Amino acid sequence: MSEENTAPRGPGRPVVAGQELLNGLYEAVLLLNVDGQITEANRRAEQFLQAELPDLLGKPISQFVAGLDIALLEQVLNNLADGRFTVLNAFCLRRDHTHFPAEVAISRVTLTGGEGRLVLAVRNIEQRKRTEAALRTFQQAVENAAEAVALTDAKGAIEYVNPAFRALWQLGPEDEAVGRMLPEFWEADEESAAALWQALGAGDSWTGALQLRTPAGRVRHAQATAAINRNEQGEATGLIFSFSDVTALRQALDTIKREANAVIARARQASDFSGPLNIVSIPDLLQLIDGTGKSGWLRILDAADAPVGEIGFREGRIAAARHGDTTGEEAVLNLVREGGVQFAFEQQPAADIPDTGLSLNTVGILLEAARLQDEATAEASQGEERI
Repeated sequence: MSEENTAPRGPGRPVVAGQELLNGLYEAVLLLNVDGQITEANRRAEQFLQAELPDLLGKPISQFVAGLDIALLEQVLNNLADGRFTVLNAFCLRRDHTHFPAEVAISRVTLTGGEGRLVLAVRNIEQRKRTEAALRTFQQAVENAAEAVALTDAKGAIEYVNPAFRALWQLGPEDEAVGRMLPEFWEADEESAAALWQALGAGDSWTGALQLRTPAGRVRHAQATAAINRNEQGEATGLIFSFSDVTALRQALDTIKREANAVIARARQASDFSGPLNIVSIPDLLQLIDGTGKSGWLRILDAADAPVGEIGFREGRIAAARHGDTTGEEAVLNLVREGGVQFAFEQQPAADIPDTGLSLNTVGILLEAARLQDEATAEASQGEERI
């Protein structure tokens, strides 16, 4: 139990008219004598404590309000003697031995006969405590989130940022974010900026890429999401933004793109070429060989450089293929779908490629592979819906 606050009362003290007055009060009310024994209670108190009036009368209040013993009552009486009331946070005990958090306001009144009583007004604050706990949990989650989070008013003025936001922008202790306009922290082209604010203005969310610049001038890249921040009644109270740092991913993709361009440039000029399939995909290779009109064997390898399958080309057209026990068009489709780790192309004269009667157009085979993939995806989705 903790004493929350005390405040002076006015000079006049109310006189309790009777049981009808007590029962008309919304809060649970208990009357005590100076010894801390219950002398009266209203129906709300019976409901709160799950006890009928005869089970309450004459009992010490400490049986129903944990910690409210004689020592604490004496302290409360001293406060009340100075014309003050006291508010305590306590746990109230029900007859079934359960308990609930409560706010207990204690004051002193004088009955018609001049006899003094302590009045306890008890308010059940279980819902308030749950709400406060939920808010603390949410705040801790946002504070500890890996993503940068910013809350703004409807115009974009920052009201809160979490530690990840400060880390993403590399803000020092002297760099204040609250109060500034959030768009100051990114560099967006006119089209992206217009789409962002247009979506928010329509009550929708927005997701897109933004370029950021730190106070030191360092450029970073983020995937951003923006949405309307609403209260429990659904009313807009501001905006909420989250930012995921994709700088490393962007750099990795740029590296892959450069390496892929290098492989493609080398493939156009060289007779033989090879590389990893995470840089250049099998569909890219089929189109490349088709476009250059090369003849030879494209071999697909696993992580141990063991062959997974191969495709033979005659002047850019697929003339032969093998994948496991399959050959021909089926083998090509399997290789496109399942892939491998490495590839190696060995140029050979067209006459050295066996004539299997196969002559596939690259575009056609890729369209067929895409159709089969769409069918497989649709079947998988239907299976999940049935489950």
